[in-house]
Amino acid sequence: MRYAVMIAVMLAVVGCEGKVGPAGPAGPMGDPGPAGPKGDKGDPGPKGDTGPAGPPGESAGQTEPGDSGEQIIGRWTYTSNNFAVRITENTRAYLVAQGVADSTAEEIVSTMFEDLDGPATWVKFNVDGTYTDSDNGSGTWRISGQEIIMTVGAVSVTSGFKVSGDELTLIYPVSILRLVLASITAETPDDSVEEALDVLLEGIDDLRFMFKRG
Repeated sequence: MRYAVMIAVMLAVVGCEGKVGPAGPAGPMGDPGPAGPKGDKGDPGPKGDTGPAGPPGESAGQTEPGDSGEQIIGRWTYTSNNFAVRITENTRAYLVAQGVADSTAEEIVSTMFEDLDGPATWVKFNVDGTYTDSDNGSGTWRISGQEIIMTVGAVSVTSGFKVSGDELTLIYPVSILRLVLASITAETPDDSVEEALDVLLEGIDDLRFMFKRG
């Protein structure tokens, strides 16, 4: 039974590769940020003249400089991720531990994960706050601090992001993959699915999808 669960979960993992990221339920709306302090008035000048005005207070929820989203506008092509190799290694080690011969385990893993380097996918973030992707998907996006929120209908997905030159990284918590795989393998007892996920995701702190501009 345990072996069958592992195979089911591994197949589900293959189906998740190369995507911008799995969709989760919309999170609650954040509370508005506190209003910034009002600017101080300048000291009175000589002969009753009014001194220069102090700096204006910050507005609630104001983003930091550079977080307005201009840096991610454009088309980005998926190049790699940080978890495929580790999941492959974890799977091979698990099979060997279950008594599968090294050569057979290698063949199983090579067959199951042969599409990891398949056709490149892409996502395009438009100036008007919409996005499109190679799967004919579309929706809206916005930046909040160091996170990007992508919305399709009533479903929103939040991820961290980093831009370095012409490279973009979207960062998701491992819990998102757990939710997706658990829903795919819903007919399997939860404890078996969790055990399989613990094996596959060992040593993986987050899910990072890397893209290159163009």
